[in-house]
Amino acid sequence: MSKDSPKVIFVDCFNTIIGRRRTPNDVILLWGKKLEERYPQISKNEFFKMFKKYWEQLSFLDRIGIENSEFLTDIHEIFLKMAGDISKYKLINNFNSQEFMEIAMKTYISAEHEYHYLKPRVIKFLKKAKAKNHKIFIVSDFYCEASVIKKWLTLLHLDVDALIDKIYVSCEYRKSKATGSLYEYILKENNLNPKDVTMIGDNLISDRKMAKKAGLKVKFLALPQVKSDCKEIRKAKEKLTIPKEYLDIFNENALADGFYPNYAFPLYAFTKRLFEECERKQIKNLFFLAREGKFLKKLFDFYCAYNNYEIKTHYFAVSRASVIVTTEKPYEEAFVGLDDKVFMVTKNFLKTLHFSEEEIKEICKDAKIRPNKINIIFKNSRTHKKILKSTVFNKLYKKVHTEQREAYTKYLNSFNVDLEKEGFYVVDSGWRGNMQRYMKNYFSHPQKMEGFYIGTAYKNCAKEQVQGLLFSIKLKKLGWTNKIFSYRRFNYEEILRAPEATCLAYDVKTGEPILANKTAETEAYDKTIKPMQDKIFEKFKKIVDVDSKIYSNIHSVCAYMMLKLIKKSNKIDVKFFNEAQNSFCDSFGYVGYSYKNISAFLRVLNFKAKDLFYIIRNTHAVNKKRKYWI
Repeated sequence: MSKDSPKVIFVDCFNTIIGRRRTPNDVILLWGKKLEERYPQISKNEFFKMFKKYWEQLSFLDRIGIENSEFLTDIHEIFLKMAGDISKYKLINNFNSQEFMEIAMKTYISAEHEYHYLKPRVIKFLKKAKAKNHKIFIVSDFYCEASVIKKWLTLLHLDVDALIDKIYVSCEYRKSKATGSLYEYILKENNLNPKDVTMIGDNLISDRKMAKKAGLKVKFLALPQVKSDCKEIRKAKEKLTIPKEYLDIFNENALADGFYPNYAFPLYAFTKRLFEECERKQIKNLFFLAREGKFLKKLFDFYCAYNNYEIKTHYFAVSRASVIVTTEKPYEEAFVGLDDKVFMVTKNFLKTLHFSEEEIKEICKDAKIRPNKINIIFKNSRTHKKILKSTVFNKLYKKVHTEQREAYTKYLNSFNVDLEKEGFYVVDSGWRGNMQRYMKNYFSHPQKMEGFYIGTAYKNCAKEQVQGLLFSIKLKKLGWTNKIFSYRRFNYEEILRAPEATCLAYDVKTGEPILANKTAETEAYDKTIKPMQDKIFEKFKKIVDVDSKIYSNIHSVCAYMMLKLIKKSNKIDVKFFNEAQNSFCDSFGYVGYSYKNISAFLRVLNFKAKDLFYIIRNTHAVNKKRKYWI
């Protein structure tokens, strides 16, 4: 280490100050052994599995979109979940939850300490720095609070009060080194200049990359650590056992109905995780977005009623077309939805903005454009640029914007929810959270808004507060379930279709949603989607009942059942998949994909080969041939 010590030192705890002779998993197994002596009804392996189950579940929700989000979890939350299961399934006679949590905590502190030792080289450096009156803060991503870390250091005969000024742990502040938010918090709280601070640690991301990003100096320590679990751990991670009751539900009527009704399993995993988030964050009002949210709301309402949990759920009629003109942002910032439109008919785009036929004629005449022209890469097209320069367009757009903003305000107020105080929590299928961003643009001031989705394919989840509860880009590194649940992600949208037509706008006088006329897509719902949803709902109710009576790692069970569903899909499922695609509708720009669109497009001379390839590849009619994602 350098002789020139910094004015302020941030130092990591585990594997920097405290070393472990065994892996963290070995610590949990030792903890299980000690608990087994107190509660012989449950084996050490079961205690190990229960701890890992809730540790993974609480972190798996990817609350802020970081790889190490488990360190935002408090170990007391894990013990509370375990106590709830033990009590619910009556695994221990005369069980006292409060007593268990106290014993579990004391036992864990003892188990960790048995494998601890101090890193002499680091301690020597810190003592020299302290002799020069430098401030020293322990900064750790961990699930035990500062008082516990202080106790371990004291048990290792370190004078903590004399050496350490303060201990910051991620679980206490709900901020993490892995995102840099914990660094920002400490710097601000202590009024520190990042240039005066050096971070000492062994983690490439948390202690090196994010520390540098926060402006800190870095001393990276490549210290040896134990990485291999003991043999007992490998035995404890034995193959998942699926209770017979779940297998019976999976195979029920498979020959007659196919295997798609077993989408009840991944939808149950989503519902349970959504419930856990609402319970944890004490959410009072939950908004399910049209139209996929209709069926998700039905499942969630049933689950809450079964578990006697009170929460107000609302079905929120909205579409990109209905909400985009309510924005407070300038036109160019608001219409980000144009980015993914390869081609668009001029007239259809103007319809999206709620202009009448007469108004569309006026705009086209003033801008000197053809209403029926198919525009390639619409956002960058000449037509779009001419529209923006049109005096008539800007005048009419201002009128429509004012009317629809007022109407949307009336619709929001009809729910009688103080969104500014409570926050705006929405639920939808996914995938990029565009709808959430459009809705957030309505507010003239920063609004707390969080979205819960089946899955996301969006990299900026943390910034936008977009959570994929079953799968997301960030969850790829957290296990095989992300890959399983994300397979055939478009099937979720088809299964979740609703009977209502698309919301086009809001009534200026009442604020009520104005829906499109019943079309082929809603007819497809009656014929194909509804029968499938009824079958899924019946299986869902049975899963809820079994899960309330049989102790199991239900999220792993659901992932396993999804894997079986993928492998066993048959001709009945393929038929449903093809027929369900008739319920597809893109309300933004009135863009539908069909061979008719392509033939019309081919008549346009100013296209590039790559644009044509993109359209053919993404054409909905062509996608019907894609049996590989069935």
